[in-house]
Amino acid sequence: MKKRTLVRQMVFAVCLTAGILYAGCSNPSGVGDDAPVFLTVTASGVDYAMMPVPGGTVTGTNNYDEPFYFIGNKTVTVPLFFIGETEISYELWYTVKTWAASNSYTFSSPTAGREGHDGTAGAAPTADKLEPVTNMSWRDAVVWCNAFSELTGRQPAYKYEGAVLKESENSSVSAGDGKAENAAIDPGADGFRLPTEIQWEYAARGGNPESARWSLPYAGSGDADAVAVYANNSGNKTAAVKTKAPNGLGLYDMSGNVFEWCQDYYGQDDDYPIRKSRSSPYNYSGWSLRDYTTDYITNYSTQTGFRVVCP
Repeated sequence: MKKRTLVRQMVFAVCLTAGILYAGCSNPSGVGDDAPVFLTVTASGVDYAMMPVPGGTVTGTNNYDEPFYFIGNKTVTVPLFFIGETEISYELWYTVKTWAASNSYTFSSPTAGREGHDGTAGAAPTADKLEPVTNMSWRDAVVWCNAFSELTGRQPAYKYEGAVLKESENSSVSAGDGKAENAAIDPGADGFRLPTEIQWEYAARGGNPESARWSLPYAGSGDADAVAVYANNSGNKTAAVKTKAPNGLGLYDMSGNVFEWCQDYYGQDDDYPIRKSRSSPYNYSGWSLRDYTTDYITNYSTQTGFRVVCP
């Protein structure tokens, strides 16, 4: 109970110092004891909840079956941060993209952004508007983050040669030469950005290395059907966010529904930069929250969406 109180006080202080750009700081029902407070960001009438992830220290391994195997035998400190309660829904993506188009933002293709696995790219939201946005390239995701930041009164985090990144650029711009992949994150900005792989896994595991949930094979459960939209229960299609149960921090779909882009650079393939993503999509099975995949930063897929973090 003492830990719960400390988290409430700490996050409430953050709410105050952030200037109250949010609709609320309250206690959602049905989530774990590690997630008593959330912030609601409102973009043109569409709400998006951000959950606090308490900071901590984690030590990785070289064993694939253990947490944070990808960092090796290193100890990493994770500062407090906020992460989206859900993957970005098509409704929110479309709302921000519509505003962005009138405020000097450009995206790489008119086919960017699809409502779930089978929506019409770029079309107005339908009854399936709460399914995650898909068909997202890494380039488009980071530019969208800046638009979301500006629309909600935050400082955009991604900068290119000192200016706010507003141009995703289409596939005719050689991968590796684009502004998005060469942008830097402004450490003083409070805007949204993609999570690092460490942030993503730390949140997926529940934000508390001492918890029994930390080593569960899926985000918040030992039962994939309880928390994940995946091949065994999806009917080969995406589902609305929050269809399954959350993990201990109140985060949904950290296992399943769609891949989620991360900030991390993975490497080059014939001069094409590759970035990481985490989770697993609606039509995959035999996976766990530890799995990661990689893709070219200009690629689109009906399996790939994203969620955002902020400091």
